[in-house]
This record gives sequence, structure tokens and C-alpha cells, in this order.
Amino acid sequence: MEYLDFGINALSGPLPRELDLLTELILLGLSGNNFSSPLPSEIGNIRTLQQLLHWMLLVICVPSHTIYQFDSRRRDPLRSVLVKSLLNKVLMKMNVKKSALPQWKSVKCAQQEGGVECGYYVMKFMQDIFKSCKEVQDLEKVFTTPREGPFTKEELDEVRDKWTTYFNDCELPSV
Repeated sequence: MEYLDFGINALSGPLPRELDLLTELILLGLSGNNFSSPLPSEIGNIRTLQQLLHWMLLVICVPSHTIYQFDSRRRDPLRSVLVKSLLNKVLMKMNVKKSALPQWKSVKCAQQEGGVECGYYVMKFMQDIFKSCKEVQDLEKVFTTPREGPFTKEELDEVRDKWTTYFNDCELPSV
């Protein structure tokens, strides 16, 4: 089995440690559920696993040849990014030196507690960046004091409210 998607099924309980027996697994979808445990560490044994259907924010700074990765479910080693090789090639072509791979930096950012909030976390990270950074290089200054805990319900509700207001104000084309 290469693809297994449990997404949006409202499943609950702990995730089975036996998932690591699926040694050919490439994609595993778990979002939209109420699992009571974090991902079992045994999943790290699946060497073919490429992505756990999850939203992250990548901020690309061309002048510094750096890609900042905001991952609200950070793990060690860094989560593989399916577009990483493509982004590396593009930035190498844009770089004057043309030989160095871009530097990837993991930003220590707020960590979600559940499995479905990652989209709101990405929007909140963008909001915080726009409020705090004048230049992309300021990211390192702004995020030098890492926030390890989750966003509060109020912070996520603010993001939801702003998104809803924006969407409601958009004029949709008539069909």
C-alpha cells in the first residue's frame, strides 16, 4: 500500500504504532480527525513516507538565498517538503554564485495541539510576519524569541474572523 488517507473522518483514539509496518507508504493523510495521541515515533521508520498532508508556510528570501520553514507540527528531523528540490533548483538559478544550495531554516514557531488547525496557523504566521517585518531579513530578528506553545483560541478566532470578513466582502462573479 502506497497511499492511505484517513482525512476528515472524525476518527478518535490513539494512532496505532503498527503504522510503521506499512513500509511502502508514500502518503499518509490524517487531518480532520480527533486522534488522542501524537504521531507515533515509529512512523519515522517508514523511509518512503514523503508527506503527511499538512500545511506549512515557506518564506523565500532571494537576496539571502534562504528559505524559512514555519511548521506548526515541527519534528526532528525536519519534515520533508515535496517541493524542496524544485525550490532549490529555482533559487540556484536565481543566485549569482549558481552553485550553492539555498539555506533552509526552521523557524521556532507556535505549535498546534490538534490535527486540523494547520491552515489557520499558516494564516496567523503570515499575519504576524506582515505586522512585524519590514524586510524578509527581519524574520530572524522577530522570531529570535521562539513561541513553542499553541496559539490561543482567541488568536485563532481572530484569524477566522478576518478571513470570514474578507471572504464575505469579496464580490463573486455571477455564474
